[in-house]
Amino acid sequence: MRGARPLVVSPNADNDRTLLIFGDSFFRMLLPDLSRYWRRIVFCRTQFFHAEMVAAVAPDDILVGLAERYFASTRPDAERPHFLAYPLMLGRAMAPDPDFPALWDQLIDRRRLAMG
Repeated sequence: MRGARPLVVSPNADNDRTLLIFGDSFFRMLLPDLSRYWRRIVFCRTQFFHAEMVAAVAPDDILVGLAERYFASTRPDAERPHFLAYPLMLGRAMAPDPDFPALWDQLIDRRRLAMG
């Protein structure tokens, strides 16, 4: 689902680094494994590189990846919507987990996100 944004905080990770992922469901399935190596992970289900999310998360590392089936429909990043616009554009109601707002506040700089 485009626009999905799982947030992971892993206190037992090997280091104190933050990972930002732009990718598809394959990368989402890797989150349990990746959480062993990154303390904080922000996953953005998207085919684009969203500079506004990079500014808001200030990650130490970034992974970008899509399955080859998406290559035929790849569009320039200049055509991307703001990442938070996906649910509105797709007509989907947001129903985050109860812990999501606190994690969002912990991991995302709202001021930088708004300027993106």
